[in-house]
Amino acid sequence: MSKKYKNLKTISFLLAIVFLFQSCKAYHSVPVSLEEASKANTLVKITTLNNKKIIFKRVEKNNDIYYGLQNTNKGVTRIQLNEATIEKVRVLNKRKSNTLTIICLSATAVTIVGLILIINTLNDIGNIDLGSSSGKTNPN
Repeated sequence: MSKKYKNLKTISFLLAIVFLFQSCKAYHSVPVSLEEASKANTLVKITTLNNKKIIFKRVEKNNDIYYGLQNTNKGVTRIQLNEATIEKVRVLNKRKSNTLTIICLSATAVTIVGLILIINTLNDIGNIDLGSSSGKTNPN
């Protein structure tokens, strides 16, 4: 029973890693303006002059004022953006994010299958009786 428990524990850990990799996002390396970010209507990563990184659900423009929308416990919060304190604005690279997710999930799936095969092979090797030539177990 303990071997099965260890196997389940390992598989659970690997599945947790899969879910972690699904949350990874890739952003374009070339910064854009706030105007372009508001038109992109996607995730935006803003780096401030003091090197603080803030991720917004999207950026919107209202009466020539830019707002970043963030998900919080209370729902979506609008935060006014001060262009003077922003160093760079980068938008989500959907294609790269999807490609990286597929690669990570595939690699993790191959690793899980490989580990299961290795564990089963080791269990089978442990069950082989090498003690007698007739194949019968020795009662001593």
